[in-house]
Amino acid sequence: MIRQVMEGAGLTFWPVLSFLIFLTSCAFMLAWLYRPGSSSIYGSMARMALEDEDGNAPRAKEGR
Repeated sequence: MIRQVMEGAGLTFWPVLSFLIFLTSCAFMLAWLYRPGSSSIYGSMARMALEDEDGNAPRAKEGR
């Protein structure tokens, strides 16, 4: 019934368009995340949380 109402009102174009926009944006996000060279950038960002104010990462204590 909803399909008949949408077809009668000419609203079948918008759901298809929104789905195509969604798929395109997901594809671009995946391409951006897995681009060549991105692992070094993400690795340096991950180490930033562990660094001191001086920029030195803390070392694990020996003897444990």
